Amino acid sequence: MPLDINTSIDFLKTRVDKTLSVQRQIAPTWTWPLKTLAAWEEDSVQLDKSQPDSKAAKAIAASTLAESARGQIDQRLATIHAQTLTTVGVMRVRAQRSPEHADVVDELSARGDSRKAIEDEGTALLSAWKEEFLPAFTPAPGVTFAGFQALFFGDEAGTPKSPSLRALKQSLSDAVTVERR
Repeated sequence: MPLDINTSIDFLKTRVDKTLSVQRQIAPTWTWPLKTLAAWEEDSVQLDKSQPDSKAAKAIAASTLAESARGQIDQRLATIHAQTLTTVGVMRVRAQRSPEHADVVDELSARGDSRKAIEDEGTALLSAWKEEFLPAFTPAPGVTFAGFQALFFGDEAGTPKSPSLRALKQSLSDAVTVERR
């Protein structure tokens, strides 16, 4: 189980504060060659989570934002997967009755268990739906081409209420970059 950012910061803060304490005690007789007392003090301040502009506070905020973004992506992909599963199943039944659809439907899958696989399967379905079954095809109540397409590209107005999958992924990438810093 990986450590969370709070645990890591607490550990680092404790180590820096202990080193700082020792540095203060021995400063009159010995100087640490790699870091000054002021540098150790600055490190301690930057690891103080209660300071809003500290690196620790920024890291925690970025970590929280990254977790939220991961959750949004996972929720979106769970919806894409569920609708892909339903739609591919209905398309397979239709292809049994209308063999002209079989070549396209045979290439579709809904078995993905990773973010990438689920997205790729949904993208393939989106193309098959548009080109082979046409947007008017409704495989289940509430499952429409426009709704499925919006899961990938967001709503028509591009409002934050329904951002594109790409926008969600970019938000995650931005938050993780800040978190790494």
